[in-house]
Amino acid sequence: MFEEEGGLEDGMPICSYSVEAEVRKIWLDEPGIGVRDLADRLVQQFPPGTFGIATKQRVRAAKQGIPYRQLESALHVDASDMDVTFVQQKLEQRISYKAARQWNAADRIEKGLTAMGVEIDDWKRTWCIVRRPDQTKSEDTNGSVLLTNDVGVPCGMCGRMFGSRNLVFHHLRDPASGCGTSVFASGQAIPTPPSVIKKEAKRKTRVRGRRTGCTARHAEAASCLWIGDLPVIWTRQGGQYKHVRALLFRHVPTGVPTPWIKTVVRKSYRKQGFYRGFAIVVFRDAEEATVVLNAMEGLEVSTASVYPVDTLTSPKDADLADEPSFLLKVRRVEHNDLAEALHPTDWQNDSTPGLDPSFDEQLSPLDWGELEHRIIRLNDRRSEPAKPVGSDSCTKRLLSHNGHDEVLAHAVACYAQCGPRKEVRHQGRLIPDKIRDNLLQILITLRWPAQNERQGLSAERYLVLQTNVSNDLYYNHLRKACRELMDWADAEYYYSGIAVTKNFVASPHIDHRDQSFQYAVSLGGFTVGGELCVEGVNDAGDDFVNVVDTHDRIAQVDGRHPHWVRTWQGEGDRYSLIFYDTSDRRPTPINSRGVLTDSQY
Repeated sequence: MFEEEGGLEDGMPICSYSVEAEVRKIWLDEPGIGVRDLADRLVQQFPPGTFGIATKQRVRAAKQGIPYRQLESALHVDASDMDVTFVQQKLEQRISYKAARQWNAADRIEKGLTAMGVEIDDWKRTWCIVRRPDQTKSEDTNGSVLLTNDVGVPCGMCGRMFGSRNLVFHHLRDPASGCGTSVFASGQAIPTPPSVIKKEAKRKTRVRGRRTGCTARHAEAASCLWIGDLPVIWTRQGGQYKHVRALLFRHVPTGVPTPWIKTVVRKSYRKQGFYRGFAIVVFRDAEEATVVLNAMEGLEVSTASVYPVDTLTSPKDADLADEPSFLLKVRRVEHNDLAEALHPTDWQNDSTPGLDPSFDEQLSPLDWGELEHRIIRLNDRRSEPAKPVGSDSCTKRLLSHNGHDEVLAHAVACYAQCGPRKEVRHQGRLIPDKIRDNLLQILITLRWPAQNERQGLSAERYLVLQTNVSNDLYYNHLRKACRELMDWADAEYYYSGIAVTKNFVASPHIDHRDQSFQYAVSLGGFTVGGELCVEGVNDAGDDFVNVVDTHDRIAQVDGRHPHWVRTWQGEGDRYSLIFYDTSDRRPTPINSRGVLTDSQY
């Protein structure tokens, strides 16, 4: 018999004949026959007891592999210039795309064949020519052709003008247009549009950003709570779970900062005939979680207790006002869910102090133009003609490279031929013991936020303190200690924020939003390594690396150059403070040398 689910039951014999060949024979006699009828024909011809069983899945696959047959056109169209082999290849390619569920690619082939005058009958798996291929069709289906002949970007085939190069690519890729039909019929390959290249470059940039690791997502069991019995309407996903966030804002006890909502599950279980959801919420530590657990377990929640009167003005929230009150169920989570910082490269797991990230990671923050400039300079330094790495024409540059990674690899190869870059060592100003000890004690006992505030860099903890916060209930003591440090170091320097990190390592990056130089400090029990490395450029235009000792010291650096932190060794942790300015109050030009600290050694 015919096995419905596509598998074989125990003891059933396997087919000893070619299902594909027999399906094709039946199809030639009865084109258009369905899968079940095909299976019935096979059962009649080959009884299961002697020849085995053909599964439904195999019969369907055999049917999909039946090639298309050409039929003579009833209209007697003269299509002597039609390449029948090309059409057959495109049909086979379309079958492959459909089998791989790549529907867009399959539809493009069908659209191109239709524009060539080919009619496809998928039911009977036949095709025929219904008209002569019209490759002089001039109308533009996207309506983007400009009326003037001296403005825009011309098509190289028909000469018409378009509003952008992207539209020219779309015109050539559209089989319904005259040029698109010609390109499709000739089997030419159209270059990738610039918009697609840019999107791919952005995607690769995000991947490059993850090479150096990412901040840990702290969700230890002791600091997490399970908050359940939430009605479905309260777990609506719009606005980053805004109803759950509003509920926590109203009912979390005073003195506890707004927690991190790690996840919300809308429909987890039924209670009294209705679906209920839950949220996993993360607090700074176990002490805060205990305070919230005692305050919110069994709490009665209503719309009025969360939202003031007449604040639910959105039509989506109209039904929330009629939702009855409910009792919260709060308990501790049952297991850890701590995601450690990612270290995809071997050197970050090495205990050797003073290691740098790989050279391609050091250069990866640089944009395309800067990498090309460096390649040219390196070739000139070796007294060799510069290799063509691009052109002033954006079109040639975009079409001659596959993206940022290709130029990056070229630059890395040039640096490898020229040898290692020069290092210039610096020391920051030694911080007075009183200020240093006060800061270090605060950092060691600091209650870090539940979620790190910058996910793209490798650090165990990452906290950002904005200067425009007038009354910080949780980190005011740290703010005062940082202000005391800056009053001693540079009372006139304005900083819009402070990046406070614990065990920051590697992560080459550029702080593009900075409007001025930075002050960098590192504290802790580490003994060797942990230097801050900042690129610089000398008067001759050659780049080098500043190696800055910031341990118990403060140094002026320019974060608008690529910079990173070397590995370190020691019993204690490495804490760092970066004072920066992203406002336009006191902008300063980029310092070409990268470091403003005078002390060198």
